[in-house]
Amino acid sequence: MYVDILKDVYSKHGTLHHACLIQGDKDVVLKPLISFFEKELSFKTKGNPDFHYMEFDTFGVSDGRTLKGRAAQKALSGRKIFVATFNAMTHEAQNALLKLFEEPTKDTHFFLITPNIDKLLLTLRSRMFLLSEESTIQEDFKKDAKLFLTSPTKDRLKHLKGMIESKDKALVTSFLDAVEAELYRATKRDKNSGRFLESLSVIEEAKSFVLDRGSSLKLLLEHVALTLPKL
Repeated sequence: MYVDILKDVYSKHGTLHHACLIQGDKDVVLKPLISFFEKELSFKTKGNPDFHYMEFDTFGVSDGRTLKGRAAQKALSGRKIFVATFNAMTHEAQNALLKLFEEPTKDTHFFLITPNIDKLLLTLRSRMFLLSEESTIQEDFKKDAKLFLTSPTKDRLKHLKGMIESKDKALVTSFLDAVEAELYRATKRDKNSGRFLESLSVIEEAKSFVLDRGSSLKLLLEHVALTLPKL
């Protein structure tokens, strides 16, 4: 379950990704997420001005501006958490959130919950850690990601050849999401897991550049293959 990944990372390292996108039914996702805040983070959600819960059918650009405005306010307890659930989000709203998630405020965390992440822009998805009710959303890429991370550099480069030749940026983003999730899972299996968490910055950087018009998928993916540790 997605919350197990959050627990593992936080219990070992005391850190959280600044923005998580969770695919699933809000009625199923919310209860364990709130429990995680209360028990693992010792962060009260009831009567806490630093906890913000927002529920939308369609998340619009004005809602995005409201979220940005609240995020800019100083925390009273040292940490701010925002949870927003929605069925759809307009393109204008997504664009409004890009800079917010690209330059996160310290000790501020966002959790977006939606039943279908495929409707969201890849540029927005690339700035968040993607999860689902069961595990990670990229089940189709899970085996590929595990094989990639357990292979020597030479085999990694061979594995990436077809992806590079396809020039499919959506495919590359999905693959990197799965690699990122596999690295998170590795933290509970390896005593020296700090090196894996440090590698997440490599993935996040690659995802942020994938959709740039002038970016080279070959150079980005080769850098990932050469830099990430072998599991």
